[in-house]
Amino acid sequence: MEGYDDRLQLNRQGKEKVEHFEFSDRTKMTYPCDGEKLWVPISGHVVKLLIVQAIDRRLNPLSTLPPTDAPKIERNFMGIPRTV
Repeated sequence: MEGYDDRLQLNRQGKEKVEHFEFSDRTKMTYPCDGEKLWVPISGHVVKLLIVQAIDRRLNPLSTLPPTDAPKIERNFMGIPRTV
């Protein structure tokens, strides 16, 4: 997978042809930031990053969670939280 300013290129295993997905200057993504909605252009670089992160989360769901200071919960052999 290669990301470019105006496209994403996929060369999938077992496929002879490379797939191209093009993005125009009008392709934008919105996301919230400090209570406002920001519009940013989408590029192949951004889409590649999103895909890589999604695959990483799928393969390693717990390792991608942000750290927390919450106390550990003890669970029984069935995974049900223990009552103290």
